Amino acid sequence: MNTPVEAVETEFPVRVERYELVPDSAGPGTFRGGLGVRRQWRILAEESVVNLRSDRFKFSSPGVGGAKPARPSRASVNPGTPAERPLTSKVAGLRLRKGDLLSWELGGGGGWGDPFKRDPELVSRDVLRGYVSLPAARRDYGVVLDLDDLRLDREATARLRGERART
Repeated sequence: MNTPVEAVETEFPVRVERYELVPDSAGPGTFRGGLGVRRQWRILAEESVVNLRSDRFKFSSPGVGGAKPARPSRASVNPGTPAERPLTSKVAGLRLRKGDLLSWELGGGGGWGDPFKRDPELVSRDVLRGYVSLPAARRDYGVVLDLDDLRLDREATARLRGERART
């Protein structure tokens, strides 16, 4: 379900702090897979009980025809803090306290085709839109962008892709 943030916050004692696409979650390919979504809820009640029913924590969407798989789903409580706890895909009766942050990232879709055959202009656009990080553009697609202005470096991209073809 894709329940609107306003409906969730009206019905439950939570504040939705993030609802966004997850960079580098899609499977790299000539045709990139779809991005996963991150949702984070801050618990506002003194105590809440949550059930998590998800999939693709162990096995992500595979790539097809030379593409790479997507990043798998994951969930945790209080990410990035000393109190961080990873969760499994199926959790019943998880007790959370006021101030806890529940984070849930859905895995992306697998790509199709060799990622090094993706049009470098499309990879550049993906980086500018925040879908693909600079390191992933280079590692997964063989695309080099100028670090200062994120312009496509066609010569360096051709060299990097040529080196890969020889190995």
